[in-house]
Amino acid sequence: MKKDIEKMYRLGSWQEDKARPLLIAFRDVEKKEAIMSDLKKLKKPIEKFKGVGISPDLPPKERDEIKRMLEAAKKAHVENETDSVENYRFLVVGRGPRRKVIKRTIRPPKHEILRQTVCKQIRCKTVLFIR
Repeated sequence: MKKDIEKMYRLGSWQEDKARPLLIAFRDVEKKEAIMSDLKKLKKPIEKFKGVGISPDLPPKERDEIKRMLEAAKKAHVENETDSVENYRFLVVGRGPRRKVIKRTIRPPKHEILRQTVCKQIRCKTVLFIR
C-alpha cells in the first residue's frame, strides 16, 4: 500500500480541538478508483472510525459545478413539488458529462416512526417529532 501513495499530508494548521483533513495522492488512478468504489463497505463502520469521511478532492471548477447543480435541483423541487426540500437529500452521481443529481427521501429515525404509529393507534391530534 505504501508504494501506491505518492504523497500524504495534513491540511490546515494544527488546533487542539479540531481534526485536520488528510490529503492522499496516489501514483495510480486505478488504485484511487478501487478505493473510492469500495467505500460502500464502510456502511457498518468500526467504532474507532465513526465520523471519518472519505471524499475525492475535486478542482474548484468541478466543486462549483456540483454546487450549481445541487442548487438548481433544489430550486426545481421547490417550484414543482408540494413537499419540503428538507425531506430529501440531493446527491450528485457520475463523472464528467454523465454527472446528474438524484433525490433520495430521508427516512425519519425509528423512534419517530414508532411515535407516529402509537399516535395513530390512539388517535392523537398532534404528533411530536424528536430530532
